[in-house]
Amino acid sequence: MTGEEQPQQILLSRSMLTHYQQRHLRPPRPLSHQAMILKMGQLAYSADVRATQLERSVPRMIYMDIQAALTPLHTYIDALTVRIVACERRQGEASEVMALKAEIGDGTSHVESDAETDEELIADEEEMRESQDASIFRDLPDLVEIVMQSVIQTLPTETSTSTPSGSGTAVPSETTPGTDAMTDRETA
Repeated sequence: MTGEEQPQQILLSRSMLTHYQQRHLRPPRPLSHQAMILKMGQLAYSADVRATQLERSVPRMIYMDIQAALTPLHTYIDALTVRIVACERRQGEASEVMALKAEIGDGTSHVESDAETDEELIADEEEMRESQDASIFRDLPDLVEIVMQSVIQTLPTETSTSTPSGSGTAVPSETTPGTDAMTDRETA
């Protein structure tokens, strides 16, 4: 650096320092200014608090006013509802009685209807009985045969000697008493 450049740099440095000090470093404020700023901050805070409280309380106040205005209407509507329900009950009872009277009529239609129902039940029972009888008698020969076979199989067999006609020699034979009895009856 040359001799001429040094004073210019010093001047430039001083001017920058002065500019910085003027811009960023302010002289201290008097106490009255600080008190006023503090007071303004407190007022702003209290205004915010009051606004918040109002924001909370206004809907509640509106709701309470609406309730106060509607309560007499609710009472009147409830009284009307009770009257309407009582009237409908009376109307319903009357209409139910009329419906029952119309349904009952003079009673002759029910007697005729009951007689028809009884005849239908009797006819159904007779059909069922006939169907059962037919199935029993249809299966009766098969049942007799099954019973006879089981009796024949369970009876012990007897050994007897019989003589064929015309020969003098006796031949032993096995006979079943049940079948011989039937044969004896048939020949007799």
